Amino acid sequence: MNIKVITVDGPASSGKSSVSKEISKILGYVYFNTGLVYRAIGFLKAKNIDFFEAIKENRLFFELLIGQTKVIFENEDITQELTKEYIGALASEVAKEPSLREKVIVFQRSLVKKNAVVEGRDAGTHIFKDATIKFFIDADPKERALRRYLEEKSSYEDILNAILKRDETDKNRKDYPFRPAEDAIKIDSTCMTKEEVINLCMDYIKKVL
Repeated sequence: MNIKVITVDGPASSGKSSVSKEISKILGYVYFNTGLVYRAIGFLKAKNIDFFEAIKENRLFFELLIGQTKVIFENEDITQELTKEYIGALASEVAKEPSLREKVIVFQRSLVKKNAVVEGRDAGTHIFKDATIKFFIDADPKERALRRYLEEKSSYEDILNAILKRDETDKNRKDYPFRPAEDAIKIDSTCMTKEEVINLCMDYIKKVL
């Protein structure tokens, strides 16, 4: 079976998650948030639990569904917990380790068994280099911080500083630096609504599929 993969990469709060989920629903493809793998690693590391051991022991599961990715740890859905900002910081730290990242990429690929919309930071550059179509969605850091602020209602300055720090850390990694794939379609969502970004992506997708 020839599996079709659409990758959607971009920095935090660029709009890539909401756009990816909607494209997944429109196409009937499963949705895979690859960043949840690193977030799960960070979450477990804080508890002194090895991620791959947890997978092997069937304590941790990833469910790829239409419009959502679920992470289940010890029969509890921890997906929402993994989206928190402090988990994002942990994820960025563990992602610096090249040997771990190589194992994670193999694991991420193994989860995709059917047509999928794959969201992340290196989905198009490293995980699925031969993806059917690749998008890179970006936005001005201040706009991204405002979007996160409206969701969380916490300190705007703290959110902006966390976003800038994460951007800097990810871009300056010695191995696997965060960047768009050379063949990615780049979209600046700063002044666009979610619907406008989705429609633009679907226009490109319809030309390819």
